[in-house]
Amino acid sequence: MKNYLEKHLYNLKLLGVDFIPFNKPPELKKELTNDLSPCANCDYITGKKQIPHCDKKIIILSESPHESDVVVTCFSNDETELLKKMLEAINLKMEDVYITTAFKCCDKNPDIQNCKNILMSELSSFSSGSKYILCFGGLTSLFFLEKETEIEEIRNKVFEFGALRVVFTIKPDNILKASSVKQKELKKMAWSDLKLFQKIISGGG
Repeated sequence: MKNYLEKHLYNLKLLGVDFIPFNKPPELKKELTNDLSPCANCDYITGKKQIPHCDKKIIILSESPHESDVVVTCFSNDETELLKKMLEAINLKMEDVYITTAFKCCDKNPDIQNCKNILMSELSSFSSGSKYILCFGGLTSLFFLEKETEIEEIRNKVFEFGALRVVFTIKPDNILKASSVKQKELKKMAWSDLKLFQKIISGGG
């Protein structure tokens, strides 16, 4: 128990959490082999994937993996191309960011808490200091706001969780599938979110 608490407090410190509320301390990194055992086929449990160590400060978070006939990726090919353009618009390249998903599998009924534990383990394994997360889609709100929230309610705002600064925006897939009129509106909204994200990563917000 003592070792677990020491690890837990150390991970909180890495995330920049200086104060722990008495009633409900943040739930961050846990022992994956114990807490995630119900997800027996998860690649993180079987060892096919490892929690990475990363020194990047900018994180792109999509809702769930995209599954094709060949490979599972964070975004489809078309979404990736649009994401590249979105990042380039705020002077970022794909190699400047760490890309991951909130849900860790393509299962229709994923275990949210298990996926959250893995995501928080990813974030706590990063180098210490401020981290900036651009979240695509309302489902990602489950991992930070404790409930699913419509993207219109949370976009174009900055949420702070210790050393994490989070901005929510519209999924590239929603933009790509919209009608030409709606697509223009969504692109305008996404651009506003991107400018806000650019402002906080440059220290202006």
